[in-house]
Amino acid sequence: MLEQMVTSFIASAGFGIIFNAPKNSLLQCGLVGMIGWIIYFWFVEMQFDSVFASCIASIFVGVISYICAKMYKTPVIIFTVGGIIPLVPGGACL
Repeated sequence: MLEQMVTSFIASAGFGIIFNAPKNSLLQCGLVGMIGWIIYFWFVEMQFDSVFASCIASIFVGVISYICAKMYKTPVIIFTVGGIIPLVPGGACL
């Protein structure tokens, strides 16, 4: 589980860098992506369909991104784009 958390954090923060997110928001981008991936991973491990797991995790990514945008007074798209990257289909084999 720790490996999943670290790699999803790095992937999300890395895409934040690629998409020119502000440097002070890269940590939050990574955390949003990590939380979204852990939710997805948990639902798949609990034998839910991967489409359903992606939908639920995407909803959480959206909500967490909105909260981060309000807290840090930053556009929500900064957190959403980086946070949704780990949930892209075909990115992992479970």
